[in-house]
Amino acid sequence: PGVEDLGGGRFSYPPSLKPPTAPPEPPGMPTPPDGTEPDQVALKHLDVLLDGRSLSEMEKDVRAGFLKAGVNL
Repeated sequence: PGVEDLGGGRFSYPPSLKPPTAPPEPPGMPTPPDGTEPDQVALKHLDVLLDGRSLSEMEKDVRAGFLKAGVNL
């Protein structure tokens, strides 16, 4: 109520109309409970993925799995 269309894409707003207050600042980035650096979290459990294999052995196993599924890399 009280907003007037002045034409040409212009509008007049009543002085009682105030913009909403800004939302609060979002919280900071979460940190892992064990204190691991955020950049290192992806590598934290790499040994579970590798399961004692070297990176080249892992690559061979992944390629073999894709070929078995019919995907040619």
